[in-house]
Amino acid sequence: MSHTIDTLLQSAGVPRYDGNDPTLSGGENALAAITAVLVEHWDRLDAAQQRALVDVLEESTRASESATAHLRGLFNRN
Repeated sequence: MSHTIDTLLQSAGVPRYDGNDPTLSGGENALAAITAVLVEHWDRLDAAQQRALVDVLEESTRASESATAHLRGLFNRN
């Protein structure tokens, strides 16, 4: 069964924001821009291009999570 990136984002609970909404926070605005581009262009990429992006995002996410955990550990000591 094939799913579009739009339906996969929806089923994962990723909110879709209107990028023109001036009340969005910085993170919401970034998410609006990123999801709009993904929905518009994802299916134009071949599987290798999609995998390369997913791998880079996964590595970046792991680094962010590690840094966050480290900082939380420092704050929780005090």
